[in-house]
Amino acid sequence: MSTRPTLNTLIIVAALTIGAGPYVVQAAGFHADPSPIANIDLQRVYVESDAHTKAEEKIRDFGIKLGQRFDEIQKTQFLSAEEISDLSVALNTEKPTEVETRKIADIKKLSSTRTADFQNLSTKLNLTDPEKKHLNELSGYQQSRGQVIDRLSKLYQAAVDQEEQKQNRAGLAEIRG
Repeated sequence: MSTRPTLNTLIIVAALTIGAGPYVVQAAGFHADPSPIANIDLQRVYVESDAHTKAEEKIRDFGIKLGQRFDEIQKTQFLSAEEISDLSVALNTEKPTEVETRKIADIKKLSSTRTADFQNLSTKLNLTDPEKKHLNELSGYQQSRGQVIDRLSKLYQAAVDQEEQKQNRAGLAEIRG
């Protein structure tokens, strides 16, 4: 009698192996997912965090500061592309030296002088040849000014975009930490 239960047991084991074989093989190839139990949307956490608020404030302040500098440049008239560039560089220096402060004042004064010259010459009836030449030179500054200001505007916008990326990367890094 002791052989019978063993034989019955073998038959049951064989039947289960044959019937459950594909499932056993599939289960043997199954590995637990090594990913974390919860997924976290860092971008969403960042947007709802104080780090995002601080980054937005820094970006806004940077944009306002550049906007004020750009407005200051736009107020100037009758400058060459090089003079506008020099003014922009001097205005955007973090801690302007005395030389840069002097350069800003000189370029603004030059702009005022040229504006007054243009107003005087454009109302004068009989211009001498040197006056005509100077008026044409001033008109040339005015004509090229639009293109220079457009390029400068794009550069300033790119600077704001770059600052935004920098602040957002720093904020996301803070959240990850």
